[in-house]
Amino acid sequence: MNTERRLELEVLTTKWGIKLLRITKQTHKENRFSPLSDNKESFIASNGFVITSRIQPQIDNKFYCLYVRGMRFDFNDEILIVPDEDWLNKCRIAVKEYNEKYSNKLTIDCNNIEIIN
Repeated sequence: MNTERRLELEVLTTKWGIKLLRITKQTHKENRFSPLSDNKESFIASNGFVITSRIQPQIDNKFYCLYVRGMRFDFNDEILIVPDEDWLNKCRIAVKEYNEKYSNKLTIDCNNIEIIN
């Protein structure tokens, strides 16, 4: 059984400057998403940003939370609108910390496409 967990996001910028986010890789969902946390569905980064696997991908800007893939498989490829740069920067840090905790792979940034690991 593979216990390594990994989350990868892709951020694209439209010609109008709107940033779009999509989950490109997520190895575990729901109560297997963050097994070292008290709430197995959620990971809380050092900056307070929360990544949660419950139902479907969505963004909560008010509470700095990214909901990743969960039990609704029909929404796995949902494209989300990034609310602002502050949210995105906190999200980057949270994804990096999640991957560092559960994996040993590196972050990759490419020109206009950012793969957040």
